[in-house]
Amino acid sequence: MSGTPVTYQNVNQTTYQTFPGKLTSAPNITDPTALCGVPPFCDKSAVTGCSKIVLSACNSCNMVGAALFITMVILLAVAVLLSNGFVIFCSVTTKPGFTGQYGIIKASLAVADFLSGIQLLVIVVYNFTWSINVSASELGRRAYNLRGSTEATLGGIFYLFCFVSSLHHLILMSQQRLYAIGWPIKYKFQKQQTIYILLAVVWITAITTSSAPVWFPHNLTFVYVVPAFLFNLSTSKNYQSLMHVFFTIYVLPFLLMTLMSITTALVVRFKLAKKWKELRDDRKREVSIFVSVALMQFGFTITLLPIVVLILLTYTGAISCNNLSLPFAVCFYCSMSNSLVNVVVYSFRDEKFREAIVNYLSWLCKTRKKEMSHHTN
Repeated sequence: MSGTPVTYQNVNQTTYQTFPGKLTSAPNITDPTALCGVPPFCDKSAVTGCSKIVLSACNSCNMVGAALFITMVILLAVAVLLSNGFVIFCSVTTKPGFTGQYGIIKASLAVADFLSGIQLLVIVVYNFTWSINVSASELGRRAYNLRGSTEATLGGIFYLFCFVSSLHHLILMSQQRLYAIGWPIKYKFQKQQTIYILLAVVWITAITTSSAPVWFPHNLTFVYVVPAFLFNLSTSKNYQSLMHVFFTIYVLPFLLMTLMSITTALVVRFKLAKKWKELRDDRKREVSIFVSVALMQFGFTITLLPIVVLILLTYTGAISCNNLSLPFAVCFYCSMSNSLVNVVVYSFRDEKFREAIVNYLSWLCKTRKKEMSHHTN
């Protein structure tokens, strides 16, 4: 998920604010409460053309596109919930590969990603359903009234929390891989209690940083993002204050994670690769886990890349409010898909995880056959 800066509408002026904070005129916008951006399945003319017509009946909105959009969101949500729920299940039932220090961190990370699935299935679906059944005027009015409201603040904090908690778990994984490969003896004698303490720090830090914008109400505010059907962080004054928060909450932790992973890779390359055949199996296993973690971080980065590029394009003026909505929605939900990356990596890299999936599916099939046989008899 990304912490992308969003837009806000000044209803006392006929202007709107784009991502970089540049104020430009808003031609053809007669509804004073319209925010920058419309639902991704509507074109810009919906602001005026659907001002008194519900979006589902408006010619400026494509309901086939709306159906495809919400179907993809629901499929993504279900995939996130089922896959991460299965990881949590494997941890609770102490399946092989989900015990020990690394297994505990994987389970905690799955909880963070599971929350993203809840966000998609509950908040996005609700806001989508409401949006298509109101006019553009009502949609814009609601978006304006939600700025800085309790609902927007709680929803925005929850959105930031889901993203930040996943990122902080990846940082912890990077730290543990560096510790395991750089200082193997100390890592071997690390107590499991230490992992629980570190995970507590991860969750507390995620809660603290995601709620930090509330401390600066004069510069920052939470808003309803029309093209995404979610709440996010914005600014009511200047773009620089938003960028400072963005850098502190997202960029610095990401750089820390990357730095630790690069350091670990250098240790593997220059200290362990030359004597690979002589290494014990447990040392090789730690390197294998590092590769898995590195792939998870790579996937995390790839899913965020589109939204970062969109921000840059918007800052340069290549994308404006007139053509923002669809690219924003695509890039935004691409970033949300990072909650699936970890499970995909486990499926390819972890043989025990694949075995657990096969065994569970086999059990489901057998149970289903018994039920059908019972009903037949």
